[in-house]
Amino acid sequence: MKKVGFARRIKLEWLDKVVEFYKNEKDVKKIKDELDAFLVDQVKSKVNRGKSIDVLISSWVDVPEEFKYLRDKAVVLFDKVSEGEKKFIHWFMLISAFPLFSDISSVIGKLLSIQEEFKLDTVRQRIFEIWGERSTVKFSTDKIISSMVEWGVLSKAQKPGIYKKANTIEIKNKELKLLFLEVYLKSNKKSFISYAEIDKLYVIFPFELSFELGDFYDSPVLNVNKMGDNTVIVI
Repeated sequence: MKKVGFARRIKLEWLDKVVEFYKNEKDVKKIKDELDAFLVDQVKSKVNRGKSIDVLISSWVDVPEEFKYLRDKAVVLFDKVSEGEKKFIHWFMLISAFPLFSDISSVIGKLLSIQEEFKLDTVRQRIFEIWGERSTVKFSTDKIISSMVEWGVLSKAQKPGIYKKANTIEIKNKELKLLFLEVYLKSNKKSFISYAEIDKLYVIFPFELSFELGDFYDSPVLNVNKMGDNTVIVI
């Protein structure tokens, strides 16, 4: 059974803060203590505060070994990019840390590609088809979507339980776009992706980014190749 893990609504400033703490301190226990002190006035319940900290730590600090060098690249880039691009970095770090977050993002992205609004119940049902109809899945789905509203990438429609996309965020930084693609491929255990597909990934629905083939020529990790008639990007 897949672990759900995302049990609280998370604020963007909390994600920014865990990056700040990680830059100055690498010990997981000390970072948890710093986050606890930072959140104590915002999250009164010790249990809920602990659950929030677990999400933050899993996103940026206690990451799998194969993602550590990608996390470190993201930390270096973090202070060099715009506020919208920082949001994008958090987004793909959450994709790599939480498969449920990735699946929900993909479901929402697909729905918004064909309509302007979506029902929360529709997302829940499609996620149940992937994860099973569990109370923890329903609870975390709601927390993830409310977090997306908090971050300004979704907004509530007039009718309860209906959501729509907020403003699209353009990603211009080439190094950041290449890092995202590397994270995406590793998170999905893929060794390549069609060049035609990379501008149409539902999982990053709040963001707009485009690639030129020349973007990959300077990459030490991603390479352009041919598979039959298809141009692919290989990791």
